[in-house]
Amino acid sequence: RRLLNADNAQHWETIPAGMRALIVPARACLTASDAAKIDAFVCAGGRIISFGGGVGLAQPAAAPEANPLFGVTVAGSMPPPIWRGMRMEFGNLNLSLPDPIPDFRMQSAEALAWATTASEGFLPAITRARAGSGYAFAVAPAETVFADTPEAMAALWKAALPAPLIRLRSIDGHDVTDRYTVYLRRHQKGLVMHVIDHQVANEVRKGKRYRAAYVDLSLDANLYPFREAEVVPQGQRLQPASEKGWNTVRLFPAPEVTVVLQ
Repeated sequence: RRLLNADNAQHWETIPAGMRALIVPARACLTASDAAKIDAFVCAGGRIISFGGGVGLAQPAAAPEANPLFGVTVAGSMPPPIWRGMRMEFGNLNLSLPDPIPDFRMQSAEALAWATTASEGFLPAITRARAGSGYAFAVAPAETVFADTPEAMAALWKAALPAPLIRLRSIDGHDVTDRYTVYLRRHQKGLVMHVIDHQVANEVRKGKRYRAAYVDLSLDANLYPFREAEVVPQGQRLQPASEKGWNTVRLFPAPEVTVVLQ
C-alpha cells in the first residue's frame, strides 16, 4: 500500500493497522511529522527499509544525515571509481553499482552486504539495526539497482521483511505457495479469505486437463486467531487445526474458494 503526500490528492495521517514494514525509496520526500510517525512505528515493532538518500527520512536526499533509527552515519557520497567501478556482493550475487551511494559508517548497525571498490576497499552497502522492538534496514544503492535483478530483490525482501503471514502446503507437505493467490479482507462477519488456483490457466495453455488439489492453508495465529471457518456461499463448515503458532484449514480450490474465518 502506498502512503503518499500530494497536494489536492492524498495525505496520509497514520500508518494503517496491520502494516508490518515500510519501504522508503531513495527520492522520498518526507516531513518531520512523517519521520516521527515512522520512528514510533519501528520502535513499536515494525520494520523499515530505506534506499539511498531515504536513510535521512526528513533530511534532504542530496546530502542526508542518517536518521538515528538506522544506527549509521553518512560521511558524504561515494561515487564509483572510474577505474573498475563499484560492485555489491550480496549472498551469491554480485551487482554493479553505477551511481554514487551514501558512505555509511556503522555505529550500532551490522552489515548484511558490502560494496567493493579498487580504491576504497569495502563499504557497507546494506545494514541492519535494532530500533526499539523493530528493525531498520539501510540500503545504500537506490532501488533501481535491483530493478533488473529479481533474485537480488527477493534476497533483500527475505533478509529484511518479517516471516510470511500465510503458508500454503500440499497434503504431502510440499510448499505450493507459487500455485495460489490469497486475498484477505475484513468484513463484519469475520475475515474473508479468497483463494485462487492458477494451475487451471497453466494447464489450459498446455492443452491439458486441469486437476484441482487439496491445500493446507495456514495463517499466523498472531494475525488472526480464528476458531471457525465456513466456505461460502455453500455453508460448508471446516475444522481448523492449531499448531506452533499457525491456524490451518484444508481447502479444495477448484479453481477458487471463498472462506469466512471467525
